Amino acid sequence: MRSLADAIGINMHTVNKAYATLRQEGLLRLGRRTGAIIAVDLDKLKAMEEMRGHLRLAVARAFCKGLSREEIHQIVDEIYSVYE
Repeated sequence: MRSLADAIGINMHTVNKAYATLRQEGLLRLGRRTGAIIAVDLDKLKAMEEMRGHLRLAVARAFCKGLSREEIHQIVDEIYSVYE
């Protein structure tokens, strides 16, 4: 952290806070031996964004037809269990 702060000319505490935030969000892994490792799987992020779009439409349709949150969750759980 100190070398990064020196390299870009900012306070070490700012770098430390940024690292902590990124770690909390699951975007960074910190190890004593490995240092900071980016923990982002771009394919997974793309798949999640695509799924979010599909689900947004499906949930909107289900909501308009009167399905409850619990019923929607149950359907998703049933579909997911087929692939486990």
